[in-house]
Amino acid sequence: MSCVVLVTACFAPVDERDGGVIGGGAGGGVVGGGVAAGGTAGGSTGGGTAGGAAGGVTGGGTAGGATGGGPACRSDAQCGAGELCYDCGASSECAEGCSQTRPCPRGTQCVMVTQVCLRCPCPQSRCEAPACVDVDGDGYLPQQCQGIPGGDCAPLDPFIHPGARENCTNGRDDNCNGLVDMADPSCARLCGPLPTCTSVSDCNLGTTTCGSTGCCESCPVLSPPLCQMGQCASPPAPNPMSGCMLDVRCIPCGPCPAVYQPVCAQLERGDARTFQNRCHATTGGATIIHEGVCARGEGLACTFNPGSCPAGTYCRDACPECDAAIFRCTQSGACVNDSDCPAGVQPPPPMTCANGTVAPMRCVNNACVRRCDP
Repeated sequence: MSCVVLVTACFAPVDERDGGVIGGGAGGGVVGGGVAAGGTAGGSTGGGTAGGAAGGVTGGGTAGGATGGGPACRSDAQCGAGELCYDCGASSECAEGCSQTRPCPRGTQCVMVTQVCLRCPCPQSRCEAPACVDVDGDGYLPQQCQGIPGGDCAPLDPFIHPGARENCTNGRDDNCNGLVDMADPSCARLCGPLPTCTSVSDCNLGTTTCGSTGCCESCPVLSPPLCQMGQCASPPAPNPMSGCMLDVRCIPCGPCPAVYQPVCAQLERGDARTFQNRCHATTGGATIIHEGVCARGEGLACTFNPGSCPAGTYCRDACPECDAAIFRCTQSGACVNDSDCPAGVQPPPPMTCANGTVAPMRCVNNACVRRCDP
């Protein structure tokens, strides 16, 4: 194989059948390096370099070649969709490319490029969406096309196109006007006098919730349960998903002082309820989370969106022993288990134990402290 002066490495895609290097056909040269391949002798099937009958420049990649860094490979089958395995001499890498035996993903086509690369790997093809074809069948051409209708900002998604209804809560520009969700005027008009929202914490917790249209909507009103003798209605807790204060239950109640020294406690799995005092909470079977009333939004689900917790709260594992998959918003600084620490606040300063180790953080009386192991 011979190289032109500008090319620092010559190579070609690896043949999946035998690991050899494919040169060119009757009118082609080395397909990876942009170098004319000549000669009349063909390569062997056991891994040799196949020659071309009338060499020519096929070139490849963008100017300067690919950035490299793809995974090592021995055949195209080891590369991802829209990639080929390129033999770089001392090594081989996966890089963008397509061929007759490695078609492009659905909705795209294989485009050959003709620039000469200066380093390896050197992609000579890539998968692209057809420039002016309505691939997704939504009646709109891609934005770069001329003509009407046009302006499809997602040419492979049939649900996104000009004129589509903006979904106000999915984080996408559904109608291709450059405005996402509540920034779109159609969403603001949809809410009318109601506040707009992206999560329940944007609404008035307890009375309104964030609806599917991105507007704060009124919570349903439910009557408290009729409790039997020896039971009392618990304080309400926010519905973890909607934020509506509707979760009232019948819990055991006994003789407790009438003094008001509120505590925030959980009945199960991280809910948050403000009890009148410790006696009312423990008699009802609740676990104290922290002194004082529950913070705004405490108890809301945050498993999939830790940043949705209101100010002054953090997202924690609500009940590691019962279900590690449930995360709830909890007042910063409060903890129930050692795993909660540092509980959404700056951790306590390091403390060295007698054996020279750093004291681990422990949850003691609903606060995170440094404590040496006994």
